Amino acid sequence: MVWLELCEQGVMAIVESFLDLEPMCDGELELRVLSRTPADPEHGRAASYGFGMFLPGRNARVGIIDLRLGESEDLKRYGGQVGYLVESRFRGRGLAARAVGLLLPLARRHGFRELWITCDPENLASRRSCERAGAVFQELVQIPPGHEMFERGLRVKCRYRLSL
Repeated sequence: MVWLELCEQGVMAIVESFLDLEPMCDGELELRVLSRTPADPEHGRAASYGFGMFLPGRNARVGIIDLRLGESEDLKRYGGQVGYLVESRFRGRGLAARAVGLLLPLARRHGFRELWITCDPENLASRRSCERAGAVFQELVQIPPGHEMFERGLRVKCRYRLSL
């Protein structure tokens, strides 16, 4: 494991290389690796794993979840170290919270002691998913002018802390 400062924005690389992964399944949900994306310090992006969410025995993806392997303030305050999306017809089944739970052993292997998850304040389903996964609401944060999220029209994020 390597902790290197990559740029003045404080993007930290947690990995020298990606880990070999065991299957991630809890009997009702399976995570399959879709991508391993290296860090892009020039654009302030941390290395990440991208997973598809699948119901066991089915090949149709029901959602996606990312684990972002960075410790920058920007990532922890605005983007989050975990991001997820469940396809609309599969929402309401607790799949996002289950997927977060399946990622926790991998996050621990990468040295995380906590994960930060952010979401839009009006996204009540995502807020419930954070809480179901064991994350605790910390605060609402204003996105500063000039930030890429601000440029896309976002102004506020909810921050949740998930202790590992």
